Amino acid sequence: MDVFSYVSGLTTVVLALGIARLLVGVGKLMERRSQIQLYWVHLMWVANIFLFLSMQWWILFRWQGWTDWNFFLFVFLLASPTVAFLLCVRLFHDPLTEHTDFK
Repeated sequence: MDVFSYVSGLTTVVLALGIARLLVGVGKLMERRSQIQLYWVHLMWVANIFLFLSMQWWILFRWQGWTDWNFFLFVFLLASPTVAFLLCVRLFHDPLTEHTDFK
């Protein structure tokens, strides 16, 4: 296993967790669409964070040829997906009750 595979492994897991959280949240919204109040701004945030996570995964391949890895560079690469995951958690709070209003 080369260094890039090791470094990108955890970053990819965090990105995948964020995307999974978004997809589960959208699934719950679709399931309870008659019981909750949707808001277009919230849906735009969901789309924005999804694109951001996808771009982060795509941009990670830019670092494939990098040879001088250190801990601080690893933390730098991991910080952005971590913040995006926390945004995903914040976008879809649990539980979605009948009176949930995303406005």
